[in-house]
Amino acid sequence: MYRIKRSTATHQIGHETDIMATCLDSPASHILPNQKSGATPPPLVGKSLLPIFHGQTRDRGPIFWEHEGNGAMRDGKWKLVSQFRNNWELYNMEEDRTEMHNLSDQYPERVKRMATAYADWAKQIGVQPWPMPETPQNQRQGTMPSPEYPRKDRL
Repeated sequence: MYRIKRSTATHQIGHETDIMATCLDSPASHILPNQKSGATPPPLVGKSLLPIFHGQTRDRGPIFWEHEGNGAMRDGKWKLVSQFRNNWELYNMEEDRTEMHNLSDQYPERVKRMATAYADWAKQIGVQPWPMPETPQNQRQGTMPSPEYPRKDRL
């Protein structure tokens, strides 16, 4: 029987891309290693969480993401973020979990290295420039539109 260690906290980094890797790594997984076509699927971006579930440590490596022109990268304690069409901001997540103190001016070389790694990743996976041609005109600012229902004047 497979068990996850209960009632333990960890400060190890995980990401949603780790979920599929964890499922495939699970002893309960019955997923075949090849697609119906017989081709080997592309390698997963994520890394299994199973070592963490067993109280061990793992090296996660950098994590990258992009959404509507906003980019981010997490590498260990460092997080680099850029809101749509703004400059990069750098945060030490061990000391500033709420991202209140931008350290980009204090660590310009780290920002440069991380921004280069982000650009390499974005090129490798095919991040498209924002806005996309099919993006509605009212959604081209890099922010999610607010639905009508939570507006205070409607309560």
